[in-house]
Amino acid sequence: MFFDEEKLSYAIGFMSGLNCGLEPEPLEGFRDWLVEKYFEGSSPIAWEGLITRLPCCSGDNEAASVESFLEIVRDYLDTREHE
Repeated sequence: MFFDEEKLSYAIGFMSGLNCGLEPEPLEGFRDWLVEKYFEGSSPIAWEGLITRLPCCSGDNEAASVESFLEIVRDYLDTREHE
């Protein structure tokens, strides 16, 4: 991905916009998958907010947070390919 700066907020915004712009949405079901995999119980928070609550994506190292976020997205997309 191409960003002027490696910031998690930019990566989330990019993926959110990309998701809204494609049909079918590649991240359809992503929020529920995140809640099931990383959080106990249910959550009313959108996936964009859930990502920032994950320890791997909330550190001081923005580049590492972006890489962790992208790895989570890859993991999710891999699970969808096998359905």
